[in-house]
Amino acid sequence: MDALVTDSRARNFVKYCIAVRSCTEGLILFILKQCEEQFTRNVQYIKSVNGKEHAEQCNALHERIQSKHVHKQPTWNNADWSVPFNRSWQHMKCYITDSGYLETTSPQEAGLKALVQICYNHLDLQNSFGQQVTNLFKIEQTHDTIFKSESWLITDAALGTYVLDIQHVLTHVHQNLNSDVNAQLNIMQKLISDEIPVTVIDEIYARQHAVSTLNRFLISLDGTISNPQISDEIRTKKAELLVVKDIHARKRDELIRDADAKLDLLKQIVQTKENELLKIKAVIANQIPHNPIGNCVRANVDLQANTSHQTYATFLQEKIYDNSIETVCKQEQTENSIKIVGEGVLALSYNLSKVAEALGVQGLHLGELRMTANVLGTDNNDVLNRDIVNAGSERQNGVHLADRHGSQLQRSLQPVCEHLDNDGSSITRINYECVAFYIRCSTLHELNTLCEDFLTDKIQHLFQPLQDYLRTLPGCSNAYIVVNITERDFLKCIDPILRNVNHTLDLKSPVHSHISSKRVTPVASSSKHATEICTEKSETLAKEIQNNGANSLDTHHNKRTLNLYYYHCLQAICPWALGDTYERASEELVRRLEIFYSRNRFGNEMDHGNTEAVHDLYTAPLIYKITCDQNEFNANKLVNTYKTLFKSGERSYRRIFLQGEAGMGKTTFLAKLALDWCSEYTDCTNNQKKQNHQTCFTDVETLKEFYFVFFIALKESRKERALANMIQEQIIDLIYDSEEDRLNAYDLLLKIMRKEKCLVVQDGLDEWCDPYGILVLPKMITPCHSECTILTTTRPWKMSDTRISNSQIDCLLEHAGIREPFHLIQKVLVCFGSTGLNAQLEEFKRYVNANNLHHLCSKPGLLQYVAKLWMDGIHLQGSMCHIYSTLLDKLLKKASNTSGYFDQPPVVCFEGTQYLKPNLELVISLSKLAFAQLFSCEKESSLVFNDWQLGQYISQDKKVIALKAGLLMQRKLQTTLSFVHKTVQEFLAAFYIASNTQVIEDVIATYLKDYPEDCVEISQVFIFLCGLNVDSANTLLNSIEHYINPFDNGSIHHVDLSRLISAGFEEAVANRQTDICLEISDIDFDFLYDSNQDAKKNILLMNKANIRSLKLHNVAALSLSYPYGLSAKVLQQILIDSKRCLIQLCMTDIEGDFGILDLSPCQNLRSIIITARHATNERAIVTLKSKALLNLTRLEHLILKCNCDGLDLRSCHNLETVYITGTVTLHPNTLNRLPKLRILLLDCPYSDLELTSSHIIETLDVGESVTLVGNELCKLNQLKHIKLMCKCDELDLSCYENLETVELTELVTVMPVRHALAKLKNLSLLCKYNGLDLSLFPNLETIVLGKHISLLPNKLRLLTKLKCLTLAGMLHVQNLIPLTEDTELYKAMSLPSTIEDVTLINVTVSASWHRCLISKLKSIERSARSVITDLYEIPGSEHEDVCISCVIPLSLNKSSKRPPNML
Repeated sequence: MDALVTDSRARNFVKYCIAVRSCTEGLILFILKQCEEQFTRNVQYIKSVNGKEHAEQCNALHERIQSKHVHKQPTWNNADWSVPFNRSWQHMKCYITDSGYLETTSPQEAGLKALVQICYNHLDLQNSFGQQVTNLFKIEQTHDTIFKSESWLITDAALGTYVLDIQHVLTHVHQNLNSDVNAQLNIMQKLISDEIPVTVIDEIYARQHAVSTLNRFLISLDGTISNPQISDEIRTKKAELLVVKDIHARKRDELIRDADAKLDLLKQIVQTKENELLKIKAVIANQIPHNPIGNCVRANVDLQANTSHQTYATFLQEKIYDNSIETVCKQEQTENSIKIVGEGVLALSYNLSKVAEALGVQGLHLGELRMTANVLGTDNNDVLNRDIVNAGSERQNGVHLADRHGSQLQRSLQPVCEHLDNDGSSITRINYECVAFYIRCSTLHELNTLCEDFLTDKIQHLFQPLQDYLRTLPGCSNAYIVVNITERDFLKCIDPILRNVNHTLDLKSPVHSHISSKRVTPVASSSKHATEICTEKSETLAKEIQNNGANSLDTHHNKRTLNLYYYHCLQAICPWALGDTYERASEELVRRLEIFYSRNRFGNEMDHGNTEAVHDLYTAPLIYKITCDQNEFNANKLVNTYKTLFKSGERSYRRIFLQGEAGMGKTTFLAKLALDWCSEYTDCTNNQKKQNHQTCFTDVETLKEFYFVFFIALKESRKERALANMIQEQIIDLIYDSEEDRLNAYDLLLKIMRKEKCLVVQDGLDEWCDPYGILVLPKMITPCHSECTILTTTRPWKMSDTRISNSQIDCLLEHAGIREPFHLIQKVLVCFGSTGLNAQLEEFKRYVNANNLHHLCSKPGLLQYVAKLWMDGIHLQGSMCHIYSTLLDKLLKKASNTSGYFDQPPVVCFEGTQYLKPNLELVISLSKLAFAQLFSCEKESSLVFNDWQLGQYISQDKKVIALKAGLLMQRKLQTTLSFVHKTVQEFLAAFYIASNTQVIEDVIATYLKDYPEDCVEISQVFIFLCGLNVDSANTLLNSIEHYINPFDNGSIHHVDLSRLISAGFEEAVANRQTDICLEISDIDFDFLYDSNQDAKKNILLMNKANIRSLKLHNVAALSLSYPYGLSAKVLQQILIDSKRCLIQLCMTDIEGDFGILDLSPCQNLRSIIITARHATNERAIVTLKSKALLNLTRLEHLILKCNCDGLDLRSCHNLETVYITGTVTLHPNTLNRLPKLRILLLDCPYSDLELTSSHIIETLDVGESVTLVGNELCKLNQLKHIKLMCKCDELDLSCYENLETVELTELVTVMPVRHALAKLKNLSLLCKYNGLDLSLFPNLETIVLGKHISLLPNKLRLLTKLKCLTLAGMLHVQNLIPLTEDTELYKAMSLPSTIEDVTLINVTVSASWHRCLISKLKSIERSARSVITDLYEIPGSEHEDVCISCVIPLSLNKSSKRPPNML
């Protein structure tokens, strides 16, 4: 409901409710994660008392929960203790202070107060919030105060404080607690900047939220009312809450009744009008003769009857939704101006008036004529257009704007408005569509006059005063205004008369049958031809009437002539409604696509015996959006809807990539998307079908935006380069029969891709390559196909191709499988006609647990197949090789009647198969084919091959068996073949390598030399090979590792290789391989996010003597608390055994006691990074020996956040980067002789820092516990970035000409700067400085100034690149920014137009100055893309001094941000 809330008190209350809702959503995400983590720890604790009685286990859990409560007083009656061991939320509810949450089954039902209480009552959670606990208390207190109050009065200043408290907590949750609350933070930012309009529907929701919150308060009170000592007090509180609840409920009901009353009133008005029209029609039918005049009367009555519902809808929008906007910042489609036709437009309206006069059609009203005026030539076109619309609209309403900018705009618009508002025409409204004037002309003559003024540029000259004024604004010197009336808008204007003329003739256009009920958005097309035809036909008809009289219209020829005239006019006005050849052909193509996708395109490739519809077995996918945060890519934003898949806000993505490993369900998801598009465009007769197949992505209407969806499998067009050719080959040629139809359809396709909004789905980028080896993506003609959205799926390795630049990726997604694996199993059981569904589902779950098949749960294709085998009585174990061997066996069963078992199978996974032994010759031939094609230098045939290539390996008879079994697949009407799935080909290729190890050196090594980027592409082959022949796998591993550089992050990263080896090790173990030794020299393991810790430990141990690069993340030391941790003894042994080859050591987020590390034996180390997870927690600190780095003469980079007493770096002469923090103390003078040092960040105690030998140092960041020696810093003339938290006297910044960033605290004294520092961009001074001249730093972008700074006046406005300004406690801010409306400084804009953020912290100013600041920022808004948001009113007299602390974010295009950390 778009009607805005006008009462300020109610508006602020609604805003606070919106903030509460966002805070609740953010904390829910955090609490859900914590529930699982705490529950896991509780279960581990209970296991430690395993073997005791159940009651003792309950007592252990009781003690555990109590020990984690800050006050040791859990609320036990909130938890349901009938299920204490398997409900994580039940454990967490004990930390809610209030009672009454026994029936609450999830955090989503608990409410904000309960979630906040959990956060500060749980010991671990409270520690994680740190200082933000204070804000949690504030949030709870404010929540209680507001919702329990009858007045619910919230001032603007108080609202700002409340919102900032919530924002601080959400920011902490996002940045420090690894919860994705970006959406909630965006809402908070919009609340701060007042960008969220508060509507009546928002108030209804807020009132309902208040009622629900008060109900929770009442339930909590009911839990304590049994205590007789406090019962009277509780009853009083309960009575007060009931009064407040009643107030909110009555207001909610009042708003709903008011809306319903308006709706009922409008319905009555429309119904009354329809009844009157029906009575008139009854009279006409009996009394009015059937002649042209009588038909004209009938037509008018029919027209009014047909538009009665439209009138109701219009009233509904304009009267109830009184703040609705027809078009907000809508991008104009390119349309022809009536100037292209010129005088033909005037002739058309003149001839039309003659025809109407001859027919006796009188008193008809024209539609509105839309005339646009677009400001161009500036960076702020949209802002200026909006200002003009606002000024014009207020002028039309009789409101004169008080501010200078607005009043000047109104004066400049006066000539235009006076000309358009005359006796014959009037301006009905001015909309923000550029600047759109809607004009109502009383007669065709007036319309002709207006169009003639436009054609002769008279109206353009009327805009000259406005254009002259705009050019006086900063940054608008090249502004110009383009005035336009399009042919489409002109023909829309005369449409009512055209339709009435047609009714008068009682002729019905045959093309009306082509009206599409599915498309609501017009197809852009040129109307020049149609307008010329209209002019020609109208002129002919007018002459006929003039020569022969009106009776000549009764002839059939003239009826048809006028009908054609009417048709061409409508074709120009709304071609999508009548349908031309292009439109009819387009609709036919849509119909054929629907049939093609629904019947032929999608099936279950992995099992030809059961081709269940995608709808029947589809489950919700687990898709994450990959975002970049501080140069780290994280897949943590869940995609739930098609809208978030294709859009970010209102911006549509054009190039979307969906990556995922094999078998995750990428193709199935795309198939479901295509079928959803079909269902959205299916006629009403298929509504029942749509209801039966509800999509998991519920916003299927989002797909309406795409007129066409083209689904192509890239592996089937490996010889094609152009996208259009692929669509022709895979779709057009299959849905059209004759060659002529195909050629016409291809021409239509090219037009569609130029004009329409299409979605092209490219499945399997990793299965396609350019035949010429140049392109990395199929070719598109970018200017012509700019409306096409491309959705591409691929395996992750393909995205590492450096030819795919970031500019080619609008959105990157990760397909991680399905959300509810066992929901898929349930559907499979239903398809098999299961009778005891629940019992069978539980039995299958036990089967998965018993056979360690959990890793298949993320791969729906394999999971579905395993479930079908289980239904057939075939039980599998947790081996991929075993699964695919069974798959081959089952497929061969379809084509072979002979069975037999292996006595000594060639590989372990062939044990127990029945049909592989009789068909072993075929399997070997197919494996040779699979290997040869997969490692072929002709990459276009690696997955798809022809009959000749197949014939090199198997005979025609064997081909028939392979096709019948489903091992090979051949598309209809195509001569190419492929394996049923790429993973089947990879398994067979691995089987061939296992039997012929020499091909690794002879073939694969040569292949990787030519295509080194494919070393990760063959990862699945490697995993299979580990299960088949681990020695061959190790040989292949050596070839792969040769092409991966662990020190080059731009190459295919070594972390992929580490994960690959972990998966290979698990596969080898699952297949009972012996003497497993996978050799790797570059290890990168993340113990938090990667699975199977034992595999990682074993890989570390088997490679401990040849590790070159060791990276361990989130590793914990082995202890009772961490039974799966890494032993300190093992780590020490690894470092000792690798001492001769270890070059790089990186250990981040370490937790636990690893003993005292000594790295001095590793004398080849070049880079060391060691950071503890909690640098202040003695339990989690890593300790280094004082001489741990002794004799590491090759060491170049050192980053330490750990514990060390007296660290000695004197022998590390080659150090370039040093970053030391935590509880580290350094040996005296250890930093004095580092000649190659470039970056030093020191945040630990150190006395007499001397850097005279480090003359090339560029970055210096020194903490407060460091002391400096004399004025030695002045000799570091290469400094670019300096941050000093320690004491420093007489710092001379003039010595550093290359400075880019300066950040100095109060302990520093600064000498006056003597000359300009042209490279300085960021300046933060909290120290004392008298007479700072900002003009010496002309390129400053960010300024932070403390209270001890005084500046020379009138210098701020000279900083033409300044974006962020922060003033903290400055007593003379009024001198810095002198704002008085009477002064010339105000007119000269002392604030630069580039400013985006102004932050004032504890600044004392007068109330009049503050009002001037607001006025100044408003003026910047009009001229510099800025917008003022959330300024708090300051009470007081005109000269009273007031202290303000607020942030004023100004940027319209960027989210407001605090000044960045300078270093």
